[in-house]
Order: sequence, then structure tokens, then C-alpha cells
Amino acid sequence: MLFESRLSLFQQLCNYIFFWVSQNIFDIHCIAITQLFDQILEFLSAFTTFI
Repeated sequence: MLFESRLSLFQQLCNYIFFWVSQNIFDIHCIAITQLFDQILEFLSAFTTFI
């Protein structure tokens, strides 16, 4: 009985996480893209100063 209640709680948690990610997927992608872009710019500036 305890295992079943934990399993249902885990399923609810997974559903909540999936719902949150699906709601915020655009924001997450925007943040990741801007961070990646900043890293590329830093790499390019370091590369040009090295040359």
C-alpha cells in the first residue's frame, strides 16, 4: 500500500514536471540559446586576441 501511494506520488510529480517544462520550454530554450551565444562570442574574442 505504501509503495502504491509512493508510485502515484511519483507519477504526479512526473506529470507536474512535464507540465512545467512544457509551459516553460520556450523560456528555457531562449536562456540556453543566449548563454550559448555568449560563450561563442567569448570564444571568438579570445580566438581573435590569440591570433
